[in-house]
Amino acid sequence: MLRLKPATLQMKMRMKFRAHLERVLDIRKVGKMAEYAAVQKGSLKLKGIGEISAGKKKKKKDKETKRLEKQVLTTSTEEETTKKAYVDKRTPAQIAFDKIQEKRQMERILNKASKTHKRRVEEFNRHLDTLTEHYDIPKVSWTK
Repeated sequence: MLRLKPATLQMKMRMKFRAHLERVLDIRKVGKMAEYAAVQKGSLKLKGIGEISAGKKKKKKDKETKRLEKQVLTTSTEEETTKKAYVDKRTPAQIAFDKIQEKRQMERILNKASKTHKRRVEEFNRHLDTLTEHYDIPKVSWTK
């Protein structure tokens, strides 16, 4: 498994986040109908009141993206610190149980790997022959 340095990981996370934002914004642009493309957006500007109409509102998108990037970076650094501080809290009995389970699983895998397909099919057919008729699949026909 390829391990990345923390700076490289942060850089990749930033790139993924920016790509995601660009995709979302592109989807919003494409979704608008062409008929309404010329419509003016924003608040109503009144001629008589200079205070309201004189100043333009600042866009909050830049602040929003920076805040989200910081949030993603802080969560990733928190996850890294929690991963480093992992302590095995299992009891000795649980550890022994897991070892035995792993050993049995390896035995099953080796047992299945040693049989050929032909041998497996023969054993399966023998098993089906030993079953009673109760387990047979009934024939269903709509024409007869």
